[in-house]
Amino acid sequence: MDHPSNVDSELHRLQSPSDVSLHPARRPGLAGFLVIALAVAAICLSALQQIRHATHAGDRPTLWANDIDYIWLAGYRVRHGDNPYGVIHSSEMVGRDKRADHLPLFYFVGAATQVPFPRFGDWLLFWRVICFTFHVGIAALMFWPLYARRQLAAALFAVLFWTFGRWTLNVLASANIDFPAIFFLVLSMLLLRSRPKAGALCFGTSLAVKQIGVFLAPLYLLWAWQSPGPRRAKRAVAAAVCTAIIPAILSLPFFIADPISFVHSLAFPAFRAPASHFDAPALGGLGGRVMMPFLMVLIFIAAARRRLGMFTSALLTLATFVDFNQVLWKQYMCWLVPLVPLLILDRPAADHDAPRPAAPLPDAHGMVPQSA
Repeated sequence: MDHPSNVDSELHRLQSPSDVSLHPARRPGLAGFLVIALAVAAICLSALQQIRHATHAGDRPTLWANDIDYIWLAGYRVRHGDNPYGVIHSSEMVGRDKRADHLPLFYFVGAATQVPFPRFGDWLLFWRVICFTFHVGIAALMFWPLYARRQLAAALFAVLFWTFGRWTLNVLASANIDFPAIFFLVLSMLLLRSRPKAGALCFGTSLAVKQIGVFLAPLYLLWAWQSPGPRRAKRAVAAAVCTAIIPAILSLPFFIADPISFVHSLAFPAFRAPASHFDAPALGGLGGRVMMPFLMVLIFIAAARRRLGMFTSALLTLATFVDFNQVLWKQYMCWLVPLVPLLILDRPAADHDAPRPAAPLPDAHGMVPQSA
């Protein structure tokens, strides 16, 4: 029977962010090359599918049916020197559905890319190419860590699960900005092992695009605190600073220009009227608003006690947001998809990847000694 101290040590080893390795244990064999070829073929098939269904919009949005239409408008305002957050006031906190309620990174990107592509149709076509590029990047981030562990079937599953799933196809069709945010979120979790500051910067970049990942911020601080080595508080503070620096720098001009409207805009998702793309009722009233943070606190407690791995705790936190938030859009489901195959990384590496001990030699009487 394992000693309790050994069990705790093993739990710490398995559940620390430092366990994610991006370096293959051995050179790929024929099976490895076959899996890579199938993954590349899946991406090419996805690209052909997007080209086949591509449409060209006009000079300006006409239907105003997708978030990308309003994001283009926010970028248009930034490009012409207007404050996109200035259109909201406290009396408008409930009732309106569309406004500039994201941090401003993509508004700046939208304004910059509207210089070479001033027409909405051209700009949207260019953005679809960028969106698909991040789509491929997420597939690669899901594939490579599993491939590095020699989990070939799981690596191929991850690519197919992401590339052809309905939630992924929905975001590709609507051209929403979730993919860049998801890409930097997954990248940040994979970088926490070797480059914790770079991982925190990537997490901050994800928030600056779309701040759904903000619910994971306590986990990032907790992972920094739990990392091996001295000066835990210093590491946690460094993680917080690296996470906040990009959103803070980008938000500063708009906050200085109109702090009330800026705060109201970012707070709008917490106060908007319940809405959903699905015919599924949500727990309403005070109970609905209390249940989600309460469940997340339970997840954080379990993670603090090292009873949940990194990807498990992140998946449970985002699943709690999707299941209990008063607003549920289709694109929210996409945030869960990459974390499902990556749950494998919370488990120890396969036994065949570890060096095998040499077989014991028989003694003078021809008996093989038994291991303890």
